[in-house]
Formats: sequence, structure tokens, C-alpha cells
Amino acid sequence: MYPDLENQGHIIVGGSSGIGLATAEILAANKARVAIISRDEATSLAAELSKKYNTLVTSIVGDATAKSSIENAIQCAAEELEDIKGLVTCNAERPRHTSDFLDSSDDDWQASFDSLVMGTVRCCRAVIPYLKDSSGGSIVTLGAYSIRSPKPYLFPYAASKAAIANLTKNLAKCYGDRGIRANCVCPGVTETGRSQTRLDDLTATRGISREEAAKVTIENLGMSVALQRLGKPSEVAEAIAFLLSERSSYISGALLNIDGGTDF
Repeated sequence: MYPDLENQGHIIVGGSSGIGLATAEILAANKARVAIISRDEATSLAAELSKKYNTLVTSIVGDATAKSSIENAIQCAAEELEDIKGLVTCNAERPRHTSDFLDSSDDDWQASFDSLVMGTVRCCRAVIPYLKDSSGGSIVTLGAYSIRSPKPYLFPYAASKAAIANLTKNLAKCYGDRGIRANCVCPGVTETGRSQTRLDDLTATRGISREEAAKVTIENLGMSVALQRLGKPSEVAEAIAFLLSERSSYISGALLNIDGGTDF
């Protein structure tokens, strides 16, 4: 538990599913006040968390790929939360064609850069003034395992995630004297999105257990994971909550791998 998070205002961009939603739940369980920003309305999810943990959880529609949209959403979040002490950027890449380098078009590169890199830039740029007014706070961005072990079919994605890691370190250096910390978490293969779909397909078509399906998924991806399983969103979210809390008060500019012991 993180008692210092109680009554603190935290924004999660991309908080309606996966790692973002798991983070929202952990923060709510610690009585933080949470604003979930997502492209689609998530009022029912927010209401459920608010009722379950007896704290303020609100849903705000905002798109990090659009400057005015995310700025307006963060302004609304600041008004509802009254005070902001943390930002988590889990904004996802819109589904794109996965291909090798020569088949990756300019549109593929631009879409990845705009949703991941510029999406993170826009969120941080909008929140930092509020953190400065609050005498500091914590920013947690989302990198990926693939930034240190690129795959031959994830060129735009991996490059964009590497840029986010660099951006995060720069933010830590630039705003540390204002009491603002910035850290980047880098999950390995986690049970969200496509990975969840792969597991479901394997268990259905091969009639194998979920544990066996996880091992097959890891093998098919060409990865060597020491723990021999996929990560859970809640496991990544626990690390994010730690980085938002005062227990990590001297950690800034860090790149935290959460990958179950995946080889480089």
C-alpha cells in the first residue's frame, strides 16, 4: 500500500484498458483521486472503481494525437481533481500494419510517431505546469522491451518507444529542480491487446492450458523469458504506482524493465 497517494490527484492517459486500467485500480485502492483519459468514454469503469474504493475516479474523453483534445482533457482533469501530483502516459498506438523495414510506409512511421512520441509530448507539456504549481510530482511514461531488443517487424513502434525513453530522461534533467521526477517503465510481453488475443486463440484452437499457450506465444515471438510466462497488467501497474509514490522519491530519469527476465 502507498498511504502517501491518498487524496492525491493523478491522471492516466490511456486508462480505460490494459496497463492503464490496472494502474487506475491500484491508485483508487490507495484512495488517490484519479482521472482516466481515453479516446472513448469510460464512465461506467470510472464509476465502478469509484464505488468499489470510495474515492473519486472520473472519466474524460481525450485523444493524445490531437493537441487541443488532450489539452482540454487535462484541463478538465485538473479542475475535477483540484490538484495534480502525477501523470501516467499509457496512450496506445493505433492499430497499424506490421511489416519489415522496406514495407513500412511513411504513413506507418508518421502514425506511430504521432500517437506514441507526440502523444507523450503533448501529455507531459500540458501537465508539467500543474506539477510546477503543486511544488513537484511524478511522471511515468511507457516504453517497451523492444527498445533494447528490436524485432525485424516493429521498426516504427520500437523507434518511437526508444524516443519516449530519451524524452523521459530529458524531462527528469530539465525539471528536477522543480521537484518533478520522470521515469520510464518498459514492459516485456504482457497480457494486453494482441498478446491477450494470441492466448485466447491458442487455447481455443489447440485445446491447451493458458500456461502452455503463454509458452507457445513466447516461443513464437522468438523471446527468451526467464519466468516462462507473460506479464500481467497489474504487475506493471504496481511498479508505476511505486514510481508515483514517495517511496521512490530519489528515483528519477530511470528506465525500469518489467519483463520477467527477458534476454536482450
